[in-house]
Parts: sequence; structure tokens; C-alpha cells
Amino acid sequence: MSAAPSAAGALLFFALRSAENAARRRLRRLTEARYALGLAIAVAYIAFVLVRPGRPGLRGAAAAAPLPVAWTTVGLLAASGALLLGAALVWLFRGSEASLSLTEGEAEFLFAAPIPRSAVVHFALLRSQLRVLLGVLAALLFSRPSSAAGLLRSALGAWILFSTVNLHVLGVGFTKAAWKERSPLRRRTTALLATLLALALLGFAAAALAEIAVRVARSPRSPGVLSVEAAVATGVLGRPLLALLLPLRAVVAPLFAPTAAAFAAALPASLLVLALHYVWVVRTNVRYEDATIAGAARRAAERARRRGELPALPGEAKRRSVPFRLEPAGRPETAIVWKNLAAWSRTPLATRLGGVVALGPLAFAAGAFLSSPAGDQATAVALLVLSTLTPLLALLLPSGLRLDLRRDLADAALLRSWPVRPAGLVAAELAAPFSIGLLVLVGGALATVGLSAGRALRGATALSGALGGIGAPDRLFPAVLTAFLVIPPLSLLFLLGQNGATLAFPAWFPPGPQRSRGLEQMGINLLTFAASFVALALAVVPAAVLALPVLYLGRGLPGAWSFPLAALLGSLPLWGEAAFGVLLMARMWERFDPSVDLPD
Repeated sequence: MSAAPSAAGALLFFALRSAENAARRRLRRLTEARYALGLAIAVAYIAFVLVRPGRPGLRGAAAAAPLPVAWTTVGLLAASGALLLGAALVWLFRGSEASLSLTEGEAEFLFAAPIPRSAVVHFALLRSQLRVLLGVLAALLFSRPSSAAGLLRSALGAWILFSTVNLHVLGVGFTKAAWKERSPLRRRTTALLATLLALALLGFAAAALAEIAVRVARSPRSPGVLSVEAAVATGVLGRPLLALLLPLRAVVAPLFAPTAAAFAAALPASLLVLALHYVWVVRTNVRYEDATIAGAARRAAERARRRGELPALPGEAKRRSVPFRLEPAGRPETAIVWKNLAAWSRTPLATRLGGVVALGPLAFAAGAFLSSPAGDQATAVALLVLSTLTPLLALLLPSGLRLDLRRDLADAALLRSWPVRPAGLVAAELAAPFSIGLLVLVGGALATVGLSAGRALRGATALSGALGGIGAPDRLFPAVLTAFLVIPPLSLLFLLGQNGATLAFPAWFPPGPQRSRGLEQMGINLLTFAASFVALALAVVPAAVLALPVLYLGRGLPGAWSFPLAALLGSLPLWGEAAFGVLLMARMWERFDPSVDLPD
């Protein structure tokens, strides 16, 4: 009779077979042209990022200049202090859930298998740490490392950090779950002592930081990295803080190591802390089966909601909150707008409009009353960020929401039964994301104007430089008016391009909330955005032909008022193209057959 296979061999077979099946599914997808093209685009994009023309690749790159030792020390202190704060908060607020990262099928299969419970814990923990390592390595590839050795050191250091944090959070949940199996008196006493200890750590850390700040402010040298380091090393509370942070500094030390020798010296201590956390989780005697199955079911339900297979019903309180009152009789297009706005947020539009309008007075008060040097610098930075970020958000945010035909086309058979004209259906589907973009534009404009007016009231100078004196009324108000004339039609054209692509090629750009993952889908998304921007650039050509002569002839006007005049004239063909796009999509919708055109 042959011997029974070991638990390690069975789990290894299970892991390898699962990976093999996942790889087969991915390879089977590549037989479709859209996924094959998407993979080719994604690989080309990654190759371009890693080996950019005109710059050396990983092989020929010189080693990056290491950070100064003082900066490394302060970075270690800041990172370890953040870990101390996070650990205390985890002990205060982490629930008593002993759940392993397994799917429902894996949990049902492994818990019923004739293998030790500890083997299941080892399997779940080791696989989760491998996923962390692969994710960190993939993320670091896009940071353009200077050398392969530096890439591996950074990946290993980040893996140790994230794995230790993950194991600590899991260990706290396991430990608190084990406390529930004690007598009521011991359970309450242990929980009280742990809470008091966490609060004491937070209080001590706050007092130490206050002492460090006072010593830095009183330092004879100018405040900087060296003064912070000296204040920590010589303070009454600083030295105990350094001792308390010793294991946490060991965790982050490999990530901050400037050289290979420093990395090798810091690696043993960090691996020891990681191993102690691993042993802590494995040796904690707690029943984790029920919590694991419940957690897996919760994650599966969340994935089903994202795919649209399981509706996420709002709570009782949220059901009474709606974007606006929907009358029992009226135009059916209004119901489509109401539905899409409710899918985005159930906060009433009147409340959102009130919050947007309030941004103006609040920004005005901030600009008028923050007259200290630090406050003036903060308002200047806020003005710069608002003036640059608001147009980008107003243009691109609506396209990322998918509250339009890109989502609803999956239910095209149901849409066909609605008593809505094709053009009205297309306009109603685009109305919700378009109005959200307008809210962003109005809010950003009011905040920018209010902040600039407040600064002007107390005599602050306008920002100069690349933006050409933004903040001055003679430049700011024309710029805001130009944005209101140009950005809405551009945002609508961008929405039309992406919705039109989904309606024309549903097999390439599948509708619905479900989004595929992987390099193939990444390439398809890149292709979509590239095609949309190319179409948008072509649509802007007639507007530029009309606007550029106005800019040239109006260059003698005071301030920048030639820009809104040119924007007004240039926006006319943009709105005309948007109207033509709605009518074209309406014709496409009339010819759309859900039984034939929608992918299986």
C-alpha cells in the first residue's frame, strides 16, 4: 500500500493546478483579436516605460546617487513613527475577525480536506506574501529603477514592510478572536489592558513629538534634517522613543538602505521581525473557519455587485435620499438621468449645489484672513492647484464614471422596451456624467475666484511664472470664462467618443460594470483613450481655425479678454459636432440588435 501524500505535497499540487488553470484561461482569451491586440499594446507600453528612448535601460544605467545619511535617518524615524501610530490604531479599532484570504471554493475544499489546520494557515499566509511580492515588483518596474540590483533591493524591502504590516493586522484579529474564547472576566480585563497600552503609546508618541518640535524650534542652527536628528537623539523622551521604535526601524531599514552593504546589514533584523509575526499568527490558537468562509462570501458578493450580477441595495436611511424628486408623470428621459445620478450618489442635488456654492465664500475667507507668511504661501499653492487641476478633472472625470451607455448597454434588450426616442435616450444617458463634470467646474471656479478675491482684498500679489500672473483679476476672470466656454463641449465630445466606441464595437469594448483585468485589458484601455484623444484632437481643428484669428486680432485688448472671445467663437463648432454626435449615436442605436451585437 502506498503512503498517503503529505499535506505540503497536496497543497503544492492544489496551488500549481490553480495557477495552471488561471494561465489557461488567460491564454484562451488571447485567441480573440481584441485581447491579443491589447496584450501587444500593453507590452509595448511597458517596454517604452522601462527602456525609454534617449535614456539607458536597466543594464546600462548608472547607480542612482544615494540619499544623504541624515535624510535616511530622518526618513527611518518618520516611517517607523508612522508604523507605531498605525499599530496603536490597529489595536484600538481592529475587530476580532480571524479570517484567512481564501475564496469560497478554496475554503470549502481545504477545510474539508484531510490535512492539518496549521497546513491551511501556512498555505494561505505564504500565498498572500507571494502575491504581495509580485505586486510590489510589478509596481516598482514603473518607477524606472537605475539598476536591476536596486530594483531587487527595493522590491525585497517593500515586500518585508507590507508583509509585516499585513501579518500584524491579521495577528491582531486572530489574537482578539482568541480572547473571545476566554472567560468574560479575563476577556474584558485583557481587552482593557490592551486598550490602555495602545492609548499610552499614542500619548507617549505625541509627547515625544511635541518635545522634538520644541527642541528643533529652539535649536541654534536653522531648522533642518540635522536639527531634527539631534533633537531626537538628545531629548528626554527622544531616547526612549528610539528604543521603542527599534523593531519598527528594523522593518523599514532595508527599504531606506542607500547601498548594498547597508541593505545586507539591515536585512537579518527585518527578516527576524517578519518571522516573529509569522510565528505569532500561526501559533495563535483560534477557530478561523467560520470567519474565513464569511469573509470569502462577502468578497464574492462585492465582486458580483461590481459585475452587476448582485445589486447593492442602499440602507433604509439612504433609500429616502434621492438626487431629486421624480414625478410620477413626465418625460421618460428624466427617469434615466435620475437613475444614473442615483447610481453615482444618492445625495440630493440641492445639497450638492449648496456645498459647491459655499466653496466661494469659504475660499474668500481663507484668502482674506490667512495673512501670515505660512498662510499666504498655503493659499498661493491652493490657488495654483485649483487653477490647474479643476479643468483636468472637469474634462476627464465624466469619462471615468461610466454612468452612461457604457454601463447600460449590457441591458440593451430592456432599454429597447422603454418609450424613449433614440436621440433622447442618448442625451439622457450622457446627462448624468456631463452634469457631474459641470459641478466640478463650477466648484473649482468659485473656489479659485473666491481665493483670488480674498488675496486681492488684503493686497497679496498674484502668482507669476509659467501661468502668467494667475490670481490677478484682469487674467483670472477671462481664464474662468474661457474654461466655461471650452471645457463643457470638449467633455461632451469625449463622452460621445467613448460611448460611441462601445455602441459601435461592443465586442471590443464590452458594456456593463464588469471590467476585465490583466495586461490585455490594460492595452485595450490604452487603445480606447488614445483613440478618444485622437478623435478629440480632430474635432478641435475647426474650433482652432475660428479661434486663432480672433486671438491674433485681439492681442491688443487689455488683459486677456481676447481668450473668451476666441473661446466663444471656437465653441460653436464644438457644440455643433456634439449635436451631430448625438444624432449619429441615435441612428446607431436604432440599428443596434442586442441579440446579435452584444458579446456573449
